[in-house]
Amino acid sequence: MNWNEIVERQAKEYADHIESVKQSKEQLQADKQAVLSAAKCSEAELPASLKDMLQRNAEAWEKDYGMYGSKFKEMRVNHQRELNKFFEREALAQGLAKDQNAAKDKSKDKSAGR
Repeated sequence: MNWNEIVERQAKEYADHIESVKQSKEQLQADKQAVLSAAKCSEAELPASLKDMLQRNAEAWEKDYGMYGSKFKEMRVNHQRELNKFFEREALAQGLAKDQNAAKDKSKDKSAGR
């Protein structure tokens, strides 16, 4: 896989992640509105058990999709791992090329000395 393919795929994964964040946030808000409409009251008038449920839902969303959420961390770690592998392969390939060039130069030097 070349550099451009990696960048394009990772950019697409990031865009997909942003879209899933947006959709999950909208679903969280829709669920909250459904609870409020079912209870037929404002957020301030909700019973404690429903407030706790909404709070737990918001915390769970934050844990998964928030700024430092697990889904973003997982994606970031996978991307970094992939980039590390790419650069290690590049360094290995460059090292092999240098070794081959050095071997060719040594063989030229030996043949010129005869």
